[in-house]
Amino acid sequence: MNDQIAFKAVFDQEKLLRQKVLLFAIAVAVFYGVWFGILAFFNGSVILAIVDLAMVVLFVFAGIIAIKIPDSSAPANIVASSTAFFFLYLFVSGGVSGIGPLWSFILPLIVFFLTGFYGGIIISSAYLAACVGVFFYNQYFPGIFFEHSRIFIDRFFGIFLLSAVVSGTYEYQRARNEKILRNLLQEIAKAKTRAEVANEAKSSFLAMVSHEIRTPVNGINGLIEILKDSGLDENQAKCVSLMRNSCNDLLKLIRDILDLSRIESGKIHLESESFSPVTTVKEVIDVFQAKAKNKGIEIFSDLQTGLPEKIIGDQLRLKQIIGNLIDNAIKFTQEGHIELKVSLQDSESGDPQMLFEIIDTGIGIDTDIQNRLFEEFQQAESSTTRLYGGSGLGLAISRRLTKLMGGKIGVESEQNKGSRFFFRIPLKQG
Repeated sequence: MNDQIAFKAVFDQEKLLRQKVLLFAIAVAVFYGVWFGILAFFNGSVILAIVDLAMVVLFVFAGIIAIKIPDSSAPANIVASSTAFFFLYLFVSGGVSGIGPLWSFILPLIVFFLTGFYGGIIISSAYLAACVGVFFYNQYFPGIFFEHSRIFIDRFFGIFLLSAVVSGTYEYQRARNEKILRNLLQEIAKAKTRAEVANEAKSSFLAMVSHEIRTPVNGINGLIEILKDSGLDENQAKCVSLMRNSCNDLLKLIRDILDLSRIESGKIHLESESFSPVTTVKEVIDVFQAKAKNKGIEIFSDLQTGLPEKIIGDQLRLKQIIGNLIDNAIKFTQEGHIELKVSLQDSESGDPQMLFEIIDTGIGIDTDIQNRLFEEFQQAESSTTRLYGGSGLGLAISRRLTKLMGGKIGVESEQNKGSRFFFRIPLKQG
């Protein structure tokens, strides 16, 4: 459906312009047709008056069709054909002042614009053939039609052809460009469909593989817990602890990849429930207290007074964002502290929002790297992965989730001076 809308938006604008020009031309032609018909009648040119009024009837009929059936090609064909007939009449009769040939020069411009390349070729060729036929007819049966000199007909023939070639070439190129664009849009639509199918297949594959991997890893974790309580010596206990950490890191990596895949495929839907932001923040900090303590760093919160008791949103995903940022801060902070600040702010539109800030005293991030920090599988440096570990997915997932919540995420940092990660989400009080 979106592809059809794209096609319509691209090509209907010119169609609408042509229709407006057609209706405007019809309105002008009807006015002047009636006026010239009246003048011709009072000047004694009854035939010319009848021709003028007949043109008026045809133009009114074409205008009615154009209004009631906008996509019909009949109005353009009627206007182009009747205009050619009228110009031909002026040519063979001399018109009221012999100006028929002058009007004939603009005929190709009219018919090519109204009917397109092939219609313009047919009508212009038929008109030119009729004019040349009249000229040669007069050589043998003079006096029936308006007499044109040989010099005039040669010049008329050349000017008419020049007008037809110029307008026809333009119309041909326009139609060719439209065809190329239409084919390109169709190829883009096909490529988009293939990409969507491939993305769906990738999501299904990741879901299946993650399930198949998690099952044995959970089994290994269970065996590790049993092994831990089996009376190990210090060295063995250390090895078991490393094994358990490795299993947990693997499980986290699987969860991150699966979450990112679900977000990309649009399969993550945010919950809308009432919860306490203060309690949520404290629960997240409690989860990471032991990990921070093991590294010898302090983690604490600074909650602004006046925070709402309840807000509406997805508590689990909010915890995931805060948790990713705190876990990241712990990973890159060797000494000092980590502070989680929560406050209320007004957005640019004046609507209230909550600001979450995770401030650490860690290694910091170079300014040149900050712009790509929230991309998938990105870290500050390639050596960072070797030294600190991690997949680089946590920040990418946090950015995607923040965007789904209608908020924004960012970072301010300087090397060796710590970092400040922050995100804002709209406030919906519950």
